[in-house]
Amino acid sequence: MSATLLKNSELQFGATTFFAKEHKGETCGSNGLPLTPNSIIIYGKAQKLKLFKHPNLCTYLDIIRGKHERTVIVSQYCGVPLSNYLNKEEFSFEDITKIAYQIFLALNYIHEKKIVHRSLSTENILVQEKNNIKLFNYGLFYMTDNGKLVSFPIIQLIYAAPEVYLDGPNGNLSNPKVDVWSAGIVLAELVLNKPLWQSLKVGQRIRKVLSLVQGNTSIFERIAREHNCYEKYLSVPDDLKQVIEDCLNIMPCDRPTVDTVLKNELFAHFKTVNQTNRSKICEPFEQFTIEELYHWWQLAGGDVLLELKKQGLIRSSPPILSLPQMVLIDGSILGQERNPATLYDSRIIQMPLEGLYQRFEHIPLNCYYPLIHSKSEILSKADDSSYNAEKLPLVIREKDPEHQFHRVILLRRLLHGYPYTRDLIIAESIKDIPPLLRGQIWAALLNVRGDYQQEYIKIDKETPTATDRQIEVDIPRCHQYNELLSSSEGHRKLKRILKAWIYKNSQYVYWQGLDSLTAPFLFLNFNDEGLLFDNDWRDNGLF
Repeated sequence: MSATLLKNSELQFGATTFFAKEHKGETCGSNGLPLTPNSIIIYGKAQKLKLFKHPNLCTYLDIIRGKHERTVIVSQYCGVPLSNYLNKEEFSFEDITKIAYQIFLALNYIHEKKIVHRSLSTENILVQEKNNIKLFNYGLFYMTDNGKLVSFPIIQLIYAAPEVYLDGPNGNLSNPKVDVWSAGIVLAELVLNKPLWQSLKVGQRIRKVLSLVQGNTSIFERIAREHNCYEKYLSVPDDLKQVIEDCLNIMPCDRPTVDTVLKNELFAHFKTVNQTNRSKICEPFEQFTIEELYHWWQLAGGDVLLELKKQGLIRSSPPILSLPQMVLIDGSILGQERNPATLYDSRIIQMPLEGLYQRFEHIPLNCYYPLIHSKSEILSKADDSSYNAEKLPLVIREKDPEHQFHRVILLRRLLHGYPYTRDLIIAESIKDIPPLLRGQIWAALLNVRGDYQQEYIKIDKETPTATDRQIEVDIPRCHQYNELLSSSEGHRKLKRILKAWIYKNSQYVYWQGLDSLTAPFLFLNFNDEGLLFDNDWRDNGLF
């Protein structure tokens, strides 16, 4: 029974990889320091994506920097690509409407976060049980700063809106309306049950998309006639057909926003689905999360880079073959052939979990539900785990997957009951603190509570002050030792935290070294500035 919890179909993850654009030569920034590698900028920006939680989005789990500007993205990957269902008559119009609704829900969520997908296609839509879907790879355009940090275009040929092509090969158009067009093409393929222009070459596909700009007739109808599917087009319900027509408006200004599409009466049925099983007070409690499963998988010997090498996504060649014929004084390289491995490879490699399943198969079911307030000796003895690593050194316990399993399960349950379980958290923290939960546990130990986010928002962190110059000098110079802190996003967050501290402590001034005291809290709470600041504020040992 316990193995069934681990083998949940949604608890699967995979990895993709690409190369960031390299800086030419040893150029320096205005501060005299070497320019931050683009892969580190991507690493910092991608941290925000880990916060996204939506039933129709795959969860981002990890970002790994490799050699030579390689970046590896680890994300939830569960289900079958929607493209596999085309030509198989799998979906009714009701099913297509449900899929459309969930696509627009997911797009609306990321658009509210100021993120544009730009890679929406049937390959990046994963179909799960009961025809539910999840969007995959929706953060690539954002983490690469609208494509500026990579040398390849972020585009899906037949799904890209005409204005994306008109923007040019080096364009970085980030209008959310381009996702609406892509969704319209996806729905057109589902309704016609046929991939569009599949037999054409790359250049011909681009010309087909641009040819849609000409003419005043319905885009959807023209696509249906061109693929000999006019009868299917006529059989489509009028309300669904109208949604597709609206999405495929040539002019972006005439195209509806995702929020407008969701208000269509076509989706009214899905909005009224009974939600009585869901609590209105708090989110449902999970036995464990996919982030924790990924952490245990790594401790049990899982290696993302090794799996990518096995599947051929990471290939190495002798360094002598990559030597240039000439290097100019300014650092420009001539006569060096482009390494094919640096081109974008869209393959997704799913990580094997059998090793983790075997490692945890003997763990009894009651260990997933530890008793906290039980006063019964009989129940307490029954709940005791036979695995006890408390006498082992801390460095070994932190690398032991089974010990970390028990500690994470217990302490996350205690954190779920915070602040009422604070005394229990303190007692358990004396034994050891799981690295995965260290940031949250420190916040509990420092008695952080209340609406700390709102309090942090009220603090002025933008007005220039006399100490800004010294902060801007110290931060890039002193934190090159850590990829996260040396990223541009890390610099921005650290500066905001220091300015907030100065604002709250007007009787003091900024001094060198204050940024180094703040750095550990930023590393642990990178995606929660409010919690980070409240930790600093309450830690009397530091401030």
